Amino acid sequence: MSDVTGRGLALVLERLASVGGAAASTAAFEGHPALLPRYASLVWLMPQEIRDDLGVDVRLAPRPMASYTPVFRDGKASGLVVERPEGRATRNSFIALTGGGREYDVWCSFYGEVAAMARAVARSGGEAAVAGGGRRGHVPSPGAQADRSPGVPGTRATLLDRVV
Repeated sequence: MSDVTGRGLALVLERLASVGGAAASTAAFEGHPALLPRYASLVWLMPQEIRDDLGVDVRLAPRPMASYTPVFRDGKASGLVVERPEGRATRNSFIALTGGGREYDVWCSFYGEVAAMARAVARSGGEAAVAGGGRRGHVPSPGAQADRSPGVPGTRATLLDRVV
């Protein structure tokens, strides 16, 4: 399709009231004035194999931080840091925010389960994520182990801090 000048035309469909998609910045955290690109933090997750298949020639720098969640509690600004790979600063951040190591332990348990599921799906080329065909049993259920408090068999462990 082209306009009267011969230039190509494109039709853009946007669900939101403004266009921009991943490039549009928004106030991500209530009470914090920082504007962040809505999906920019997800770009680094795109596997090299997919970038190669799509012909996307971009080199992504490694990120030392997986996430940072700003927190304002009891009149004090702080935040929850999650490193990549997770390490001492992550544990210390959980303890500083929640007052102990329980939330960190439950979080680690859950993410261990999610990682096991992701590895199973990746090994299957994505087929394990499809219901039916007898493949379902090959994918560990995330949260199956995270439902148990560390060291206390038969008890249900949930994250108690809403920030975590």
